[in-house]
Amino acid sequence: MSKTIEQARKGDRKNDVPVKRRPRRSAEETRRDILAKAEELFRERGFNAVAIADIAAALGMSPANVFKNFNSKNALVDAIGFANESNVTTGTPARVPTLESNTCG
Repeated sequence: MSKTIEQARKGDRKNDVPVKRRPRRSAEETRRDILAKAEELFRERGFNAVAIADIAAALGMSPANVFKNFNSKNALVDAIGFANESNVTTGTPARVPTLESNTCG
């Protein structure tokens, strides 16, 4: 017996597995998580060795979500507040203010 177009569109509801969704985070929480993970990865690997996709994967999100919040890696560095970008580029630990000490405005 063949399925009707309507049945094909709806799928077989008996076999559908419910998807568990994470609680929705606020935009500020998402930005804060991205900044914290980016800072961690930049310190560990250096600026040039970290891609936006690496940051996104470490957070379990898509790179598009990172780009939605920051349009480039340089924007991430600016937001984190690295005083000396060459230390980030080489992966050399630098004295960098923490995210909590950065205030906007």
